[in-house]
Amino acid sequence: MMPSTADIFCCPFSDDTLWREQRDKATFWNAESFYGIDLRPLAGKAEKEYMSQAVVGYFGPEVLLSCDRAAHKIDFKTVTVPELQTFTVPLHFRITKTAVCHGLGCWFDAHFLGSDAHVTLSTAPDQPGTHW
Repeated sequence: MMPSTADIFCCPFSDDTLWREQRDKATFWNAESFYGIDLRPLAGKAEKEYMSQAVVGYFGPEVLLSCDRAAHKIDFKTVTVPELQTFTVPLHFRITKTAVCHGLGCWFDAHFLGSDAHVTLSTAPDQPGTHW
């Protein structure tokens, strides 16, 4: 079973707790003597690596900084493999909250358009959490 269509959404978010958790993962590399090895020269690169990784998890709508959503629609009946491998989502937002922007929150809605029923699986922040 495949979705008929899907929508990918993006919105800027602020989440200081998540930011600190990601940054703290790199503190291991501040060890001056890990079995006799000074790891500190690697600390900067490790923090950059942790902070550039995508974090997969649930976030609520309260962390979003805008009412605007960047969107990209995919029609699985007509899309080609190259179009799935590379696409552009235009990012235009009017920020409505004063906060540090920690990144872009992204989610998707998958639409199953059957002949008898239409079902949408949503991973949106204002929907119940899923295992996705």
